[in-house]
Parts: sequence; C-alpha cells; structure tokens
Amino acid sequence: MELDEMKALWSDLSDQVQEKHQLTRQQILEMMEQKYRRQVNAILIPELIGSLICFGFSGYILFNIQRLDEPLSLITGILSAILMIILPILSLRKLSHWVGRINITENTYQQTLNDFNRLKRIFAKMHRYAYVLGLSTMLLVIPPLAKIMGGKDVLEDAGIWYRLPFGIVFILLFVFFTMRFYGARIRNIDKALQEENEYVQ
Repeated sequence: MELDEMKALWSDLSDQVQEKHQLTRQQILEMMEQKYRRQVNAILIPELIGSLICFGFSGYILFNIQRLDEPLSLITGILSAILMIILPILSLRKLSHWVGRINITENTYQQTLNDFNRLKRIFAKMHRYAYVLGLSTMLLVIPPLAKIMGGKDVLEDAGIWYRLPFGIVFILLFVFFTMRFYGARIRNIDKALQEENEYVQ
C-alpha cells in the first residue's frame, strides 16, 4: 500500500470517528435537553394551574363585586382580585422567559450555565416572597369571600377570625412543600447540566 493510499485511508477513518463522536455528542445533548424539559414542565405546569386558580378566584370576586356593600370587603376584594391577576402573570412571564432561553442543544455550555444560574436566582427570590405573598393574599381574600359566600362582615363576626390560624398553617405548609418540590426540580436540572459538562467535554 502506497503512502498516499494510507493517508487517504487514515483520513477516512479519522472522519468516521469524528462523525461518530459528533453524533454521540448530539445524542447526549438531546437526552440532556429532554431531561431539562421534563423537570421544567414539572415546575411550569403547577404554576400554570395555580395561575388559572388565581384567575378563577379573581373572576369570582369581580363577578360578585356588587355584593361587597361595605368598605373593608370592597377594598380588599378589589385589591385581592388585582393581585390574583397581576402576580401570576408576572411570575409566568419571568419564568417562561428564562426557561425558554435555556437551550442545551444549541447554546454553549457556559451560556446554558449562565442562563440557568439566573433562573436559580429567580427561584430563590420566589422562595423568599412566597410566604409573604401567600399570607397577605389570604388575609386580603377573607373579607370579600366571607361577604360573598356567607353575607358576613369580618369586623362583626369574630368566628371567622378564630379559623384564621388554620388558614395560616395551611398556607405555610402549602408554600413550604411547593418550594421544596420546585427546589428538587432545580437540583435535578443542576445535576443534568453537570452530567452534560462531563459527557461533552
């Protein structure tokens, strides 16, 4: 076999190995992307359902606004309806923006990592504010719902406030387990990105 033939053969083999490596790398990246999307959907779907529930509550209050015939229930009704429209929209917009930016198959590893770190910071902020927003929204919703559903004025009916501690405990537990669930999804994404770095380097 002549030298030129050996060079050509070596070049062909080298190209095949490189092509196989590229294919394997692309397959790994696609698998990582699927893992990422599954974890993200596990966060976005509950957020979407929660947003629809908030919109439903807001619509219910606004539909029955004429029944809020005293100042406290009217003011808290309007405030809670506005909050339950604005907060879910802001949350979904921010999340979907950063979730959409992360594209494991097309972006570089460093770009993906930077975008993911920003997403983690968003979740850290959500965690900090979730308790305050959950409790304040619950307190705002009590007067209008008591008026709409039972015709009761919270300033006159002390029985409503005796049940308040149960509502507070429920909200705190709900937020705690929701944030814990989200945190687990974020850790899974973090792990998938570390695996990507190990496999594709």
